[in-house]
Amino acid sequence: VSTLARTDPNDGAGLLQGIVGLAPTWDGFVYIASYRRGRIVEMSPEGSLRVLAGPGSTIDGNAALPLTGPAGLAIDDSGGLYVADASAYAIRKLSPRLAGAVPIPAAIPEPIVPALVRRPVFPWPVAPQFGWHEVVGDMGEVRGNYEGESRDHLHAGLDISAPVGGTVLASADEKVRDPLPNWDAEGLSEGLRVDQMTYIHMRVGRTATGDPLDANRFQIIRDGEGHVVRVRVKRGTPFHVGDPLGTINRMAHVHLELGAPRAKVNALLLRFPNFGDHVAPHIDDIYVLDANGQRLDEKQNKRLVVPAAGGAVGIVAEAWDQVDDNAARRRLGLYAAGFQILKQDGTPVRGFEQPRITIEFDRMPITPFAAKVAYAPDSGDTVHSDQRTRFLYVVTNVVRHGRASPGGWNPADIAPGNYTIRIYAADRAGNVAAAGRDLPITIR
Repeated sequence: VSTLARTDPNDGAGLLQGIVGLAPTWDGFVYIASYRRGRIVEMSPEGSLRVLAGPGSTIDGNAALPLTGPAGLAIDDSGGLYVADASAYAIRKLSPRLAGAVPIPAAIPEPIVPALVRRPVFPWPVAPQFGWHEVVGDMGEVRGNYEGESRDHLHAGLDISAPVGGTVLASADEKVRDPLPNWDAEGLSEGLRVDQMTYIHMRVGRTATGDPLDANRFQIIRDGEGHVVRVRVKRGTPFHVGDPLGTINRMAHVHLELGAPRAKVNALLLRFPNFGDHVAPHIDDIYVLDANGQRLDEKQNKRLVVPAAGGAVGIVAEAWDQVDDNAARRRLGLYAAGFQILKQDGTPVRGFEQPRITIEFDRMPITPFAAKVAYAPDSGDTVHSDQRTRFLYVVTNVVRHGRASPGGWNPADIAPGNYTIRIYAADRAGNVAAAGRDLPITIR
C-alpha cells in the first residue's frame, strides 16, 4: 500500500478533507472530490495539489463554481469532468477551458430551500418536542476560536438550550444521505447529519455513559483501551421524529442546522412550537471608520464630522437581539442590518428612499472570510474569549444570500452639510429597532 498524498487534518486549508471520490487520468493526474469543502482538487503526476474548482481555486472564475457537496467523479474522452454534486441533487460538468473562452460569471445559483420549511409545525430536537425551549444562538452570529481570533467564523445554525446528558431527538423523518454523516467522535463538535437536518454537540448514538442507544443504527468502534474512535452510521439509515440520535455533551445545547453543507439556510424558517419573537433588536452604538479603519471622533455642534475628501468610510452598528422568554443576559444576533442617509429635515437622500439592507443571514455565506466582512474588530463571543458577547456589524459591507464582499459609503457622493445615518436592525420575525438608530453627522 502506498500513499499518494496527505494533508494535515488540522490544517485550515484542508485540501484533502472529506475525500469521497477519485478519478485518475491516463496521463497521471488524479481528481479528488472534497465533499466537506465543496471543491475539486487536482493532483499532478509529481504529487502537487491545487484546487481546480470551488473555494480556494486561483483559476479565473473557478472559485465561484457552484459545487455544494461533490461526492463522485468521472472523466470522458474529451477531458470533461462529471461531478455528482450530492448535496445539491445535481450532476455538474467541468469542461476544459479553451483559449479565448468567455470568463465564467462569478455567480452562485440559489440552492433550493428544503421542503421542511413548509411544515406547519416542526418539532424541537429535544423533549418535549412540542413544548417550549430557549433559543440561545442563531445564524450569522460571530464566533471566535480558541487561539485568540475573535472573528474566526459565522455561526451556521440555531442553538437550543438543553441539559448535559439529555437525549437529542430526530426532528424530521429522514434517511442518512451522506457517506460520512458524522464526525469528531468524543469532541465538543461531534455531530450527525441525517439529510437536510444536522445535529451537533452530542455523543452520536451513545448515552451519557457511553452505552449504545441503538445497535442497529449506530456501530460504535473503540480502540484497544476502550475509547470511542468512531461511530459508524450507514448511508440509508432511516430516522423518524422522536428517534434518539445521541446525548448532549458539555456544550449544554443542541446546534441545529438546516440544509446541505455549503447550502445552509436559516433554521428560523422552521416553525417551532411555542416559539415567539416580539422583542425588537437593541442598538448600543453607531460609529464611522475612515479609509484606514480608524474611528472618527471629531464633533461639531454635537454632530460627528465626516470628511468628504477622505474616501469611502465604514459604518458600524453595535446591536443585538432577543426572542420571547430569553434570559435577561442573553445576546442573540440580528437577522438583517443596513443603513439609510437622511437629510437634516428627515427626508431620505436620493438613492436611500428605503434602507439599504446590506446584511441578511438568510443563508450561510460560503466565503471563508465572511466573519471579518460582516463584523468589525472587537466583535466576539463569550465562549471563545474572555470578553462579553458583542456584535459590531459593518453595515457598509455586504453579506447576503450566501455571498460576502467588502464595501463602503462615500460621503463625497452627496453635498456637504448636515445629515443623519439611520441604522436598520431587524430580526427574523420582522421586529425593527426604533431606539438608538440615528447618528447625526456633518459632511465637510
